[in-house]
Amino acid sequence: ISDTAIRYVSIEGSNAATFSVRVPPGALDDGQIKDREAFKEALQALRREIGLKDGSSNIILTVATSRVYSQVFTLPVLPKNKIKESLELNLQMISPVDIKLAYYDAQFLGTNLSGGLDYLGTFVDKTLIDELINALSLVGFIVAAIEFPALSIARVIKDLGVGYDFSKAYFVFNIYSDGVDFFILRGGNLFFHYFASWLTVVSFSGDREISFSEFE
Repeated sequence: ISDTAIRYVSIEGSNAATFSVRVPPGALDDGQIKDREAFKEALQALRREIGLKDGSSNIILTVATSRVYSQVFTLPVLPKNKIKESLELNLQMISPVDIKLAYYDAQFLGTNLSGGLDYLGTFVDKTLIDELINALSLVGFIVAAIEFPALSIARVIKDLGVGYDFSKAYFVFNIYSDGVDFFILRGGNLFFHYFASWLTVVSFSGDREISFSEFE
């Protein structure tokens, strides 16, 4: 979900089908719902586009990158029964906000050369997510998990990328309506992520266009 469009990707085996609808101007602002009715109408239009007539559909929700904070951190070698507690303490320490105000989780990335355990911690505002989940559920989209674009793309590359070599590191650029994502994949996992919003280089008025010099 972005401020300009809602996209739905259905993956079956090695095949992917993509559907999208435009979001009315002002319905979303930086990933947050501002006009509930307009957003609901866009979701209903997406259901018609997909061909979903009745019942619910389980989805993985990909939210705006600008609303997500992620950081890789390392745990020392620990007994297995201490890892969960250590994870929780580390997540509380690196959280950019009061941990009670965020949804958060950690993904195991692997064991590094020093024997430490690398994890990717991710945080997102609770209120933002609760509003999106509620709006989606009202039109029959049931959220099973939440991601941000770089993580979604990393998963697709890992699962469907032709010729993908798990022994190599990859630099990936994702250029889309919200800005530019730059990230590094190592062993199929997201190790580094940086997002630059178009709004940091240009103020839009009217058409969402930037010059080539501004893009550079």
